[in-house]
This record gives sequence, C-alpha cells and structure tokens, in this order.
Amino acid sequence: MLTQRDAGVNDGLCGPKAWVEAWAGDIESVGLSTLAVPLLEFVRSFSVLVSHAMLLVQPLLIGIVDDSVLQRVMVFLDAPELQEQLMSCLKGKES
Repeated sequence: MLTQRDAGVNDGLCGPKAWVEAWAGDIESVGLSTLAVPLLEFVRSFSVLVSHAMLLVQPLLIGIVDDSVLQRVMVFLDAPELQEQLMSCLKGKES
C-alpha cells in the first residue's frame, strides 16, 4: 500500500491537504461541484476496491497519465480524512 512518503506528496509545500484543496478549487472552477459531491459519496464506499484496481491499471496508463497524479489519487483513495476534506471543501463552496 502506498503511503504519503511513497507518493512524494508530503514535501511540505505541496502536502496532501494542499492538493486536495487545489482539486476542490479545480472542480469548482469548472462548475462540477454539484455533481462531484454525490459522486464522491459513492466512490468513498468503494475507495479500497478502486485503489487496488488502479494498481492493476497503472502500468497501462504510463505515458497517458502522469505517474505522480496516479500516486496522489491512490493516496487519496486510501485516506478517508482526505476524502472528508475534499467533501467539506466542495460542500462549503457549494453553499
């Protein structure tokens, strides 16, 4: 299982909480926050399964998707507190 150190996301300036907030801003900027909240609730229930499936798909995505993005997504899926942070950021911006 990937940890934050393995994914290179705990480097001070760009820690997991920072990029979760950046994701929330990106989702909001394209106007998808109302769609993202119910989708995130659905994904949270299957996050462990999706994280393991991504390990199988990761070699197929080399060259298409940046490896650091895949690692961040896997760390996000393995960390319920990051999922909760994204949910609260999106619900706060939605109001």
